Amino acid sequence: MHEPSPSNNLKCSNQTDRIPRTPIEVKNSLLESSPSATFIKDLPQVPHKRSRLDADNGTMASTLDKEKQQTKTVDEEKRTLEAKVFMQDQLIADKKAMLEAMKVQHEKRMLKAKLHEQDKIIAQQKLLHENAMLEEKMQVQDKVIAAQKVMLETMKLQNEKRMLEAKIQRQDAIIAEQQKAMMEARKLLHVEIVTELGNIDG
Repeated sequence: MHEPSPSNNLKCSNQTDRIPRTPIEVKNSLLESSPSATFIKDLPQVPHKRSRLDADNGTMASTLDKEKQQTKTVDEEKRTLEAKVFMQDQLIADKKAMLEAMKVQHEKRMLKAKLHEQDKIIAQQKLLHENAMLEEKMQVQDKVIAAQKVMLETMKLQNEKRMLEAKIQRQDAIIAEQQKAMMEARKLLHVEIVTELGNIDG
């Protein structure tokens, strides 16, 4: 009659060389109270003697693995470098575009400032031209006014001359009438005197 198994409800067990029993006895001892458990027996491993060819193949495989790893590392570094270069190119392109935009804006501001200065110069020149034209017009008008004044003075003098001549003519006519009247008066007086003398003699 067997003693109860010290491992109740065992799920899994590995056999090692430290258990001093045969496999059947071990199995019966461990699985007596655990019929659903799995029993795994580790067999002793015999050291495998590698041949020269296996060693060479292993060395070659290791070398190939290292080369593949190095190649993989180089490819990864290359991709990383390419990505970095692409990012730098993109950054440079962005900065270049920004500088071009700033340059265009600066040139636009400079052009606006230049146009503004040109407009100011044109306005000043226009004002100077208008002032010169106005001065010239005023000079012409002054000349015209001066000529008109001279003409008016001349006309006034001529009118005054005509009026004076007419006045002189009227005075001459009055004097002539007076002289005529005086002559008539003298004749009458002479006649009277002669008549008076004749009456005295008679």
